[in-house]
Amino acid sequence: MVSRSKNYENFEQTTSSTSSDDEDSKGSEDNERLDNKVKVYCDSDDDSDSSVNDSLITSEHEGEKLAAAALCVGVGSFSDPRHVQGLAHFLEHMIFMGSKKYPRENEYDSFISKCGGFDNAVTDLEETTFYFEIDEAHLDGALDRFASLFTEPLMLRDSVCRERDAVESEFQTNKNRFTPAREQLIASLGNDDHPISLFSWGNLKTLKNNISDDELYKELHKFQRQHYSAHRMHFAVQARMSLDELESLTVKYFSSIPSNQLPANNFSLALDVQTGANFGFEKNSLYTLFGVSITMTDRGLENVEQILKAVYSFVRLLKREGPLEWIYKELQELEATSFRYRKEKEASDNVEELVVNMRYYPSEHIITGSELYFKYDPNEIWTVINDLNKPLFNLMISSTKPYRNVTYNRTEAWFGTEYFELDQNR
Repeated sequence: MVSRSKNYENFEQTTSSTSSDDEDSKGSEDNERLDNKVKVYCDSDDDSDSSVNDSLITSEHEGEKLAAAALCVGVGSFSDPRHVQGLAHFLEHMIFMGSKKYPRENEYDSFISKCGGFDNAVTDLEETTFYFEIDEAHLDGALDRFASLFTEPLMLRDSVCRERDAVESEFQTNKNRFTPAREQLIASLGNDDHPISLFSWGNLKTLKNNISDDELYKELHKFQRQHYSAHRMHFAVQARMSLDELESLTVKYFSSIPSNQLPANNFSLALDVQTGANFGFEKNSLYTLFGVSITMTDRGLENVEQILKAVYSFVRLLKREGPLEWIYKELQELEATSFRYRKEKEASDNVEELVVNMRYYPSEHIITGSELYFKYDPNEIWTVINDLNKPLFNLMISSTKPYRNVTYNRTEAWFGTEYFELDQNR
């Protein structure tokens, strides 16, 4: 029925072999689903079970350890209608605005806060993740309210204006931050018909000025009905309860989420290149960015060519030497050791990571897939090395000071970032 886990008991099994067949035969998870096709992962922190592997060093927490749950919907900003940019993010906000079972606006958020927990959500390019953390004594009530948001959300017309202002406020708060401004600038360089060129944040311009309230309301509910389907959801829960108890709560509250069985938008147009990048802007179904970031002093800014020469020299060195298995083995050992002895994550961080990993890794690698090296493949490494040696890249120099007295003659449309473009000789 559900994927089952006892903390990190399978760590030894998933790192002891590079054969996927061996790992499949050793894993303890059944990786099945609820009847409505919600994929589920239960993580029991019940210390009374002696089968827990003690090789993982955990941090000491004062008081009771909190329980946590996360639900990931397989849709994000890449699916925004071009005439309502930021709709996926806006829907993330509107989901919190009550359900048929608990119609009071923000009832879920209020319950979590009243019980000493916290909740949040994040809209990425291809998924939207909701999560909370709470004392496990209140987990039942939290799961009831949480699941109801996806079973029968209200998203009333009266809430639209308030949450639209909240989206605008969030955008204004992040407007002067470097990372989102940089990402939007890079996105603006894409083709106009490419999903990356969409403005994923949303603001009053896209959610009010360019669309009527009636049309926004219709588009909001249409988007929710199409994409927020049980068969496109992954759910993870962690608590100091037995697996049977966690499964029982999951079945009780999440089996009623409706499923329309409609296919998701297909963005699988690019090969997957593992660069260590996080899923999202840097790595998704359409592309993977292999980035080298260098922080420079004022003197470094004056000698950019020397820095670039060092970077290009190393890239050429990679091609001259080719893949080296001993380096791979060394990295594999380092990552395995680091993973084994890492401190235990906060419950909310853990389930948030697990529920996204469920979308991209097979069941035996949900915990370790983003952390460990499994198989040395020189052909794949050669593919990356050859791509890096092609003169196809973007060089971005960001500084609070003028760069060589250039004139910034362009402005990015959404964040207002001033910049100029310069073609480089090959």
